[in-house]
Amino acid sequence: MFDPITAALIGSAPPLEGLDLENLPKLLTEAFADIVSARIRLRGVVGGQESPELTETLHKLRRLAATHEAYVALLPDRDNRTAAALVAGLAHEACLLGRKGREQDRSRVDGAMLSPEISAALLFLVAEAHADAAETAKRIRSDDDDSSAVERTLLTSIRYLAQGRINTIGALEIPDLGESGEDHADLALQALLLMLLKGVKSLALQLSRRVDAPIEAGGIETAAAIFLRVKALCAEQIHGVLLDGDS
Repeated sequence: MFDPITAALIGSAPPLEGLDLENLPKLLTEAFADIVSARIRLRGVVGGQESPELTETLHKLRRLAATHEAYVALLPDRDNRTAAALVAGLAHEACLLGRKGREQDRSRVDGAMLSPEISAALLFLVAEAHADAAETAKRIRSDDDDSSAVERTLLTSIRYLAQGRINTIGALEIPDLGESGEDHADLALQALLLMLLKGVKSLALQLSRRVDAPIEAGGIETAAAIFLRVKALCAEQIHGVLLDGDS
């Protein structure tokens, strides 16, 4: 399934306990094959159940995706971050293929979770696997009326980013946060999503221009600065967790 260069990149992923890096490309290939064959067998079967083997495969893939995604998010300066992003993206993609039923739930970005299709598209971008990112981005659904205008626009911008539609992102309108009577926790989440949306738009503008002008010279705040601000707002230091009392 993987060409020699991709297989070598997968094999250079972070060494983790219980993970055979040398056979990781083979493991992923077999997982994709098992999932596709299982879905073909269950196609059109009402109430069809997953086999125990498929359930175990999906469980392993979800653990693989979560572990490597955390590595990418928490250790941005590590040399094998690209390999970790590719492994996490592939594991997410395999799990998406194994999803029960034909109808996909709407894509979500909230305070507790991020839909796997969004994670996979972004991870593929980190891994510079642009074709995979564009293909996975087709799964990002931003047309659900139950979600807020801010969330829908953010999802649309992420899909466009993964598909390389940079100029289209710049044309997206920034929606309002909504009425002041909403729940305070929800308003805080919407404010963070709005900030992320502005970061994606800023990134699109940076990618479409040759030179970035400083803010004092009429430029815009960089995407990196916006994303770091979101990260700071979402993180809180917890004291007294370790045995020695350190934070």
